[in-house]
Amino acid sequence: MNKVVLVVVLATVCVLSNALDSDVVLKVRGGVRTLEGEDLAKAVEVLKNSLEKIATGEDGQQYKVGKVILATKQPVSGTLYKFDCELIDSNEVPKKCMVKIWSQPWLENGIEVTVDCEQSETLIRSHSA
Repeated sequence: MNKVVLVVVLATVCVLSNALDSDVVLKVRGGVRTLEGEDLAKAVEVLKNSLEKIATGEDGQQYKVGKVILATKQPVSGTLYKFDCELIDSNEVPKKCMVKIWSQPWLENGIEVTVDCEQSETLIRSHSA
């Protein structure tokens, strides 16, 4: 019995060791994932859509996406996107910003957008999916 357990443990170690040495990425359920490629392109579309929707709000603050430095996605009660980016304001001035988009599309106005730019007041708005 002990030999069987030892063989299973060694086999598991070999498989995990091989996976870590290869290009296989182990994903943690519920973990934060840095986006790239097609996933990044989809997330940037989510960002653009949210910025367009909050621009129609009461204060009319308008931003366009300049450059995305880093984007992450995390499953929570819904999906939480975080963007370290450069946004261009309505005066065409680029600003370094952190944007969080918490999407719970099954709720009315279930998408909460937080825009926190340098030297600007933090903007928190919600919109529908």
